Amino acid sequence: MSLRQQRSRSGRDWLPSRPGSPGAPRAPPSSLPLRFAGAGFGPGETLVVTIEDAQGRPEAQLAPLSADQAGQVSATAEVIPADVPPGVHTLLVQGQSSHHTAQAAFQLALIPPTVQLDAYTIKPGHGLGFAGGGFLPNEAVEVRLGSPTGTRLAVVNANAGGNVSGRVMVPLMAAGTYPLFFVGQQSQTPSSVDLNIQGFHPWVTLDTYAPSSQTRLGFQGEDFAPGEKVLVYLNQRAGEPVLGFQADASGRLVAPAAWEVGKLSGENTLIFVGLESGAVVTTTFTVVS
Repeated sequence: MSLRQQRSRSGRDWLPSRPGSPGAPRAPPSSLPLRFAGAGFGPGETLVVTIEDAQGRPEAQLAPLSADQAGQVSATAEVIPADVPPGVHTLLVQGQSSHHTAQAAFQLALIPPTVQLDAYTIKPGHGLGFAGGGFLPNEAVEVRLGSPTGTRLAVVNANAGGNVSGRVMVPLMAAGTYPLFFVGQQSQTPSSVDLNIQGFHPWVTLDTYAPSSQTRLGFQGEDFAPGEKVLVYLNQRAGEPVLGFQADASGRLVAPAAWEVGKLSGENTLIFVGLESGAVVTTTFTVVS
């Protein structure tokens, strides 16, 4: 803070100042020093330092100070406790021996927490890393998708400096851009970032598109949902599938020599259906004699 003169209740000189306009943002209170200086106290006496709310109710007790032999407090800085809420407050300093009292008002406003993601475009079923700061020390922070009360993906605890980090798994959902909220359970001050969730567009290739009647046909594919079951139908989706597979953690299928063509002839179609993503892929082959 810069310093300026302000008359106290006792008529003594008191020198804290008010930072910026009433709504001016600043660093979180857990890391902001309150700077002030004063005069008119008894030489060497102990000073009790209190923060009061706008109604004059005590909110926090700061560490006691000592006046110098001239009865002054030179410019000093005291850390504002993290549980002091935003708003107008009064700094009250009282000499224990002289009982001289001085006060000054100040405005406290929070900068909302900020969070960064390690990716802003992702597909369902994949992990997403995040890191941020500006929360209250040690408070629980919920990670929610869509709204501050939407699907809860995780709960992490801020450290003593109000910083958070972690990873969440993106659930299966429709493609689109969604806000991802980080909500401090004590401060109730959310931070949000936009996350673009992409849809699945799988593809499948065969190891040959002109097999003979007794060939064992293999195939590989990508971009299914991670770990989803994929059913394979021949020519139509009615009836029982001819094969069933599970995609790996990256949504990939690899199935060499997986299915015997048998007594088929002419043109045929394999239909691959992802049970979680709902994706459908068709690929055609022609049996040669």
